[in-house]
Amino acid sequence: MSTPRTKSSVANYDVALTSSAAKELKKLSGSLIARIVPRLENLAFNPRPPGCKKLQGGDSEWRIRVGDYRVVYTIDNERLLVDVTRILTEVPSTNDDCGVRPREPLTFNDSTVPS
Repeated sequence: MSTPRTKSSVANYDVALTSSAAKELKKLSGSLIARIVPRLENLAFNPRPPGCKKLQGGDSEWRIRVGDYRVVYTIDNERLLVDVTRILTEVPSTNDDCGVRPREPLTFNDSTVPS
């Protein structure tokens, strides 16, 4: 039997992790878990904290950053539920050195160029 919610000026949300998000969290080191879990708990009081971002092209997905990690979640205001769907590492930007060499300019010798 669930306890009824008390009326207050501030709504508290329940925070749930999908099974895949829970697996992703368990794979992280203890120090990272210690940094991420308090941020997840804070979503219960403020599901749209400063610095959060609404993601485009998703089902009302939001993202918070915790160091080099992104926590992706949805907010159900009717059920007062924050559903954490993914915990991901940041992808390096295209400007970072990722081992890809710039394209070599094309060169032709005189025999391959049509006259």
